[in-house]
Amino acid sequence: MIGLRAIKTVISVFLCFVIDGLRGDSVSFYAVIASILCMQSDMESTLIVAKIEKSLQLSEE
Repeated sequence: MIGLRAIKTVISVFLCFVIDGLRGDSVSFYAVIASILCMQSDMESTLIVAKIEKSLQLSEE
């Protein structure tokens, strides 16, 4: 049976492509990768990983 984490990941990837289609950009690839890497088993862990990912992106610029 498919787990909740897999369902959340599919929804986040789908939303990345929908938002990309509305914006007309072609950078959904990076958003999709970030959403897959940040998705964790619970909301608290997901937010922690997303904050770390965001801080790493800001430090590279």
